[in-house]
This record gives sequence, structure tokens and C-alpha cells, in this order.
Amino acid sequence: MRKGRFWFLLITDILSILLIVFTIIYHTRYDIYLYIIAGMMLIPNFTMRNTERSQLVRIIGEYAMNADAFKYYDDMVAFYKTLYLTKKARKMNNIILAMIKIDMGEIDEAEKMLTELESIIDKANFFNKYNYYRAWCSIYYEKGQANHYKILLEELKKIIEAAKQPTLRDQMITNYRYIEAKYFIMNGIYLDKARTLYEDTLSIDSTTIMRLVSNYYLGVIYAKENNIAKSIEYFKKVAFSDKKLHIVNKAIKYIEALEK
Repeated sequence: MRKGRFWFLLITDILSILLIVFTIIYHTRYDIYLYIIAGMMLIPNFTMRNTERSQLVRIIGEYAMNADAFKYYDDMVAFYKTLYLTKKARKMNNIILAMIKIDMGEIDEAEKMLTELESIIDKANFFNKYNYYRAWCSIYYEKGQANHYKILLEELKKIIEAAKQPTLRDQMITNYRYIEAKYFIMNGIYLDKARTLYEDTLSIDSTTIMRLVSNYYLGVIYAKENNIAKSIEYFKKVAFSDKKLHIVNKAIKYIEALEK
């Protein structure tokens, strides 16, 4: 909740209560109008809430199309600063910020941010836990820690199975397929399955970020299969994009190594 909306809601709630109390104590023929006024005071709150959501959707949408992780991080930090949150909620926002840090290539900083949440993550809701484990999977991928990655895959499965909201559960299942595919890639197993996922993504997803991610991991898959020409072909689609992402720098390094 934005700070402005918090204070507006607080003041209008107080005024609404005072109006209702007034009508209870002092009955007049205008009571119905006072009740209507009290109710109408709450309407702007819903409008302001929708504005907040629209801004967040806009920020995420811009990242999906512009693929600038550094701007995305700054935009999210600025957005969070406008919100009135509990201390715990502010800490939980670091999960998303850590995920962006990974996209920026600041792996150690992301790991530090997630480590600071260890004492409170057990009491977090299932959605925050899901993103927390998802972020750690990305770190384990970067550091080649397959055993830790596998453990978290099982934890993610448990969260998905326990999810009761069908739409959210479907979203987590879709996201899980990409997390699982990265595990396959880092271990050099089921590469055909991972390849199909990313090829399908390229055929249906037009967002810049997902196309870059798909091309990058297809490049990694072909590199593992020792298909150098095909691997370089996909890496170049990422490297030449000139986007501010960690995978762009990694694609450039892959090309340099493969062309030697």
C-alpha cells in the first residue's frame, strides 16, 4: 500500500466512523445521505489501489520488453519506497530484488540478500517461499551446485502441490518447467526436453526477455552437445542484442571460448 493511500484510507476511515456514530446518536432525516457520504469516502481508495497495481504491471512489462535489468532494479526500488509496509514485508521484497540482481550478474550480492532472510522465510507465505527457492536455484545454477539445486526442486514441487488457487498454481507450474530445464542443462541430462521447452517459447512468446533467455539456454544446450556452429548461432542472438543483462555478457564469453 502506498504511503499516500495509507494516510488517505486512515483519515477517511476515521471520518466515516465519526459520521456513522453521529447518525446513531443524533437521528435526523438526512441519515441516509450521511451513510452514503461515508461509503463514498472509501471509493477513491479502490481507485488508488488499482493505480498502484497498474504501475507495478507497467514496470514489469517494461522490463519484459526492454530487458534492462539495471533500470528494472532502480524502478522496483523506487516503487517499493512509495509503499507503506511492515518491516517484515520490506525484507520480503528483497527476494524480488535479489532475483533482479542475478539478472544483473551481481550473484554474490543476491546471495547476501537471500541469506539475510533465512531466519524469517519459514514463516513466509507460499508465494514468497516459492520465489525465495526460485532465486536460490538461479544462484546454484551460476555456481554449479547441482545437489543444492535438486533439493530445492523438490521443495518447489511441494509448494505447487499445496497451492489452492488454480490460476496461481498454473503459473507456478509453468515457471517450474523453466527451473527444471536449467537443472537438466547444468547436469547435461534430458537436453531434448529442455530444448523443446525453449524452442516452444520462441514460437509463442514475443517478449524480449524471454526470447533472449530462450536463445541463451539453447546456445548452452548445443554447446554441451558439442554442436559449436549451432551454439554460436544462438549465442550471437543474445550477444548482439546489446541488452543490460548478465546472460548477454555470458553469451559473449561463450562465443569467445567456442571460436578459439
